[in-house]
Amino acid sequence: MPSPRIFISYSSIDQDTASYIHAELLKRGADVFIDYRGLMEGDDFHERLAGEIKGRDIILFLVSANSIISNWVKTELKYAFLHHKQIVPLALDNSELPDALFFVDVIQRRTFERTPASLDQLAAALGVTPNPVSVKTTGSLNAPDFSGKLQNDAKNVLRVLPPPFEWCYIPPGRVTLEDFSAKGGTRGGAYMLDGFALAKYPVTNAQYDIFVIASDGFADAKWWDFSDMAREWRASHSYGQLSSYGNEECPRVSVTWYEAVAFTRWLAAKCEQPIYLPSEQEWQRAAQGDSGYTFPWGNDFDAEKCNCSVGINPVKRTTPVTKYANGKSIYGVMDMSGNVSEWTATGWGDEQVILQRDARRVLRGGSWNLGISSLVRAGHRDWAMPDDWNMNVGFRVARAITP
Repeated sequence: MPSPRIFISYSSIDQDTASYIHAELLKRGADVFIDYRGLMEGDDFHERLAGEIKGRDIILFLVSANSIISNWVKTELKYAFLHHKQIVPLALDNSELPDALFFVDVIQRRTFERTPASLDQLAAALGVTPNPVSVKTTGSLNAPDFSGKLQNDAKNVLRVLPPPFEWCYIPPGRVTLEDFSAKGGTRGGAYMLDGFALAKYPVTNAQYDIFVIASDGFADAKWWDFSDMAREWRASHSYGQLSSYGNEECPRVSVTWYEAVAFTRWLAAKCEQPIYLPSEQEWQRAAQGDSGYTFPWGNDFDAEKCNCSVGINPVKRTTPVTKYANGKSIYGVMDMSGNVSEWTATGWGDEQVILQRDARRVLRGGSWNLGISSLVRAGHRDWAMPDDWNMNVGFRVARAITP
């Protein structure tokens, strides 16, 4: 019997706890939706909310002093009653249920605890069962650890680009993408990936400028022949723009998806390595590993571990890619939360990695100007048109692992 489709209703003040519960239920095989994005430009929020609730089996209501007075939560519960949905309250504190819910039993009347046993109990109460059939395989999962070889290969990259540069080995494993179908993305699901390597840092201003200046770099037409749209874009941009935002070790921004792909193709040829723009599954695997963490470093947001506009006195611009070492992922990859949103090779809405297609492309990681912590989560998915560029978007490179 398939697991029920779950909608989490919560107060934004309880966002950290809601994010944790969401991540843990995903790890246990649940099909669960949580609205991290709030009111975004172009949304009809009420219509989207009603559609999501209508398509779910269970409304998991996180009961707290905050949620029982939240107008948004009241609206969600109203839609749930209207569509005859099962409402399952989970007590986060000792607050009493609203009168309209006096007839339902509350899971864990005591304060919710962040323990495996507590989450197992919740998953069982919701009827969640693992569904290994849904796991999608993208490789053979037979890659050994190539960490030693990658150190030498990083030295070869540094003969072309200025530091900092390191390859981080990402071992084979599973990654679960969240359901973003309500925003035109895919329903996500679980994937198994082969081992690969990801650059420890986003591409910096100084590194990208080498591509712009080199006679065999930006100006060489062969790096742009991967699609008709890339060739057209290059034809209307006869020369590359040198970096002008932030210092040399800040991430390069104001770069289109076409430029990011062209850079990776140039770097692959210069270094004689299988370098490419990562897929969103690879990006998220490098950010989370097997932990399922909400953020690269853990489940709780920490403004001291990333560059975004949450917290007291945010930086409000890009920062050097080496600054937030305490915010690295379990594989040592840095700046995966904030600083710049990063291009991936994946198409938005279809998950295809086909460079020849003219398609919206997935962005990951969130940027320095975002004032909501949920938008810099490891699992957050976003998109942009391939010719879009602004001071919030950059990229990093990946490398295939070959025997």
